[in-house]
Amino acid sequence: MRRQTRVSGQTIRPKPEPGMVTAEFALVAPMYFLAALAMIAALVGGWKTIVVANEAKEIAREYAIDGSTQIATDVERAGGEVTIETEGGVVHVVVRREGTGVYDLVGVDFVGQHRSVIEPGGARWIGGQGC
Repeated sequence: MRRQTRVSGQTIRPKPEPGMVTAEFALVAPMYFLAALAMIAALVGGWKTIVVANEAKEIAREYAIDGSTQIATDVERAGGEVTIETEGGVVHVVVRREGTGVYDLVGVDFVGQHRSVIEPGGARWIGGQGC
């Protein structure tokens, strides 16, 4: 790069060399692209986490009321893994879905879980206690 010169108290800057802006853009553009990609991936990951947590909540709610659930069957059919455990009148549901795309490359799974009290008088309520 050329040096700046002073003429009668004013600094005169030399004109940029040809291709200088292109080279700077070529060095900086990939960083901006990767940063934008990381932000989009984080948003998608957050969205998937919320979806899986909502699935677990809905399965627990349905199981606590009816003693069975169709939603769990639908989630398993769509590729998810559902675990339902009952203990002392409380149902604990865990939903696990494998990550896809970028998340599959880095081995990220999405897990949602929810606990719910089994409703008195519901299908799973026997002798005053959940089974």
